[in-house]
Amino acid sequence: MGEIKKILVPIGGSIYSLNALDLAIRYVKKFDAQLFGLYVKDIRFFEGPWFKPMRGLMASEPYFELKKSVTDSLNERERKIKNYYEKVCNLASVYHKFEAYKGFPSTVILSKAKEMDMVIMGKRGEHAKWLQRLLGAECFRVLHEIDRPLLVVDQTLPKEAKKVLLCFAGGYFAQKALDLTRYFCTKNGFELSVLTIGTAASKAIQVQKIAKDYFHKHNIKAHYLLSTGDVEKEITKVKDVWTMDMLITGGSLYRKYEEFISFSLADRILGRSNIPVLFVR
Repeated sequence: MGEIKKILVPIGGSIYSLNALDLAIRYVKKFDAQLFGLYVKDIRFFEGPWFKPMRGLMASEPYFELKKSVTDSLNERERKIKNYYEKVCNLASVYHKFEAYKGFPSTVILSKAKEMDMVIMGKRGEHAKWLQRLLGAECFRVLHEIDRPLLVVDQTLPKEAKKVLLCFAGGYFAQKALDLTRYFCTKNGFELSVLTIGTAASKAIQVQKIAKDYFHKHNIKAHYLLSTGDVEKEITKVKDVWTMDMLITGGSLYRKYEEFISFSLADRILGRSNIPVLFVR
């Protein structure tokens, strides 16, 4: 893969997105990259189904006053978010731009991501405390459709990332993850651990040798771990025991019998992890 020079960070008012902005600034500095802030005014606030019956129930003037009030409120919110974004970026002395759009958040994010090298976003939005799902709806869709590296951030953020765990399973997406892990380690000086999990030890050893040869070729030292247990449980165990600061995984961690309900192993790992997870498609 090439260098990361353009990073997109969707921002809002949640602690998740503010942490994403914080982390994005760190990597913009490390990679000598450009930061692009994105705020999306959800079109459902303007044209959602809840507005239509209200027009019939209310006289025209009160209805339009209500709609104007909602519009003014969202515009003020955009102004405050933009001011905060620019203040933080200026203090950090990083190159930055800011754009605001009206639309479906995930649709806009996916569209803008095509112009970027990486996306960093919070895994849940402002309504997280009222929802039971592990991932926010926008993050869920972006995760499944994006064709760029996606770094997902929780409501807590390590002060400094030092230890990184790469989950290497072989295959096309895993090769992409190797390239991106090398780039991150080279630029950040991470201490790298590589975990390979397989149904048979002999197969896992063969797969992990690919990672060993790759990192040896690029003069990157790493700790290598093998397991034949359940993938989700083993990743969580190693992450907790080794107190990792970031998890990197390729995009092929799907279980066939779960695809029909669009609920993958990656979703659960991202949802339950309290550290940043870099997902490579």
